[in-house]
Amino acid sequence: MIIDLEQHLFIQFDSLPAHDLPRRQNLERLIHILNTQYYLMHDTNINFRTAWALSDPSEDFDLYQNDVHSCGVHLLIQAKAYTNHERHKPIPQDKINLYRHQTAEDILQKAEPKSDDSISDISTWRVPKHDGKAAQREQQTK
Repeated sequence: MIIDLEQHLFIQFDSLPAHDLPRRQNLERLIHILNTQYYLMHDTNINFRTAWALSDPSEDFDLYQNDVHSCGVHLLIQAKAYTNHERHKPIPQDKINLYRHQTAEDILQKAEPKSDDSISDISTWRVPKHDGKAAQREQQTK
């Protein structure tokens, strides 16, 4: 599921349509979570029924997988195509590992912290050694 906040659009990519998933229930749960978050921030609800649309491009394209463990790769490839304003592309099953490795590489390259990122500073922190005297010093200052 891709959620386009600007276009008020849910895009459901179902690369394994033969699998028996509670799609409607999952969408309703997702809408509930989004609405709860929005309500907590803005003190009002989102009108999903009139202001939002649901698109299912997997009905129009050959986006099907033939295994039960590649749905994440399919979704990430289609999400990337959508955000880059590219056409959705079918992923041949014999190339799924190539797409899986390429997607992992893309994620890892973008996940590396910048040298000035505060997260990278964590490794330079030093924890003082506990010598047993810290509690003693604390008692003396009281």
